[in-house]
Amino acid sequence: MRNAIGWSYQLLDTSEQMLFARLAVFSGRFTMSAAETGCNADGDLPLAVVEGVQGLVDKSLLHHHLGDDATTFTFLETIRAYAFECLMARGDMQEQGRKLMQMLSVAVAGLTRLDTLVPAVEALGRRHQGYGVKDEHYATEGAALLWTLGQGLGAEFTPDVEVAWSHAYGLLSGVMQNAVAVPMAVA
Repeated sequence: MRNAIGWSYQLLDTSEQMLFARLAVFSGRFTMSAAETGCNADGDLPLAVVEGVQGLVDKSLLHHHLGDDATTFTFLETIRAYAFECLMARGDMQEQGRKLMQMLSVAVAGLTRLDTLVPAVEALGRRHQGYGVKDEHYATEGAALLWTLGQGLGAEFTPDVEVAWSHAYGLLSGVMQNAVAVPMAVA
């Protein structure tokens, strides 16, 4: 099976390979808007995410699921595992890790200055809405964050640490979601 996946991967052009690898961060179903946000936030992908995802579906590397509100996409777990190996080999994971750590450092440093942290997190929530992120996407992102922290911290990711991070993410994502639900006050 692995050889068949590898053969299919080799048939992709370089930009499709990059997208394929970046999509490995999604451990469950994801929407097109989540793929665009998660895989091309910096605008460095030389391919439109919509076209790339559709191409991966056409090549049977991704599955699509038609829903009432949105179409979602998933990997078969064996294909996702291969995509994750590609992500690690490309070095993209290190860059994503750098961005995550930068964001977490800002959040931790801001804990003593909630008056500046909360407006920044609210602004982030409004930007996420502009990317098409919906309330139901936050649970997937939270699971991906916890998984990433677990991989990075290894044995130091104890049940207590996991609960603390889960609680912190819940608070931050709640602030982001509330910023979208409550209209911004005009001065």
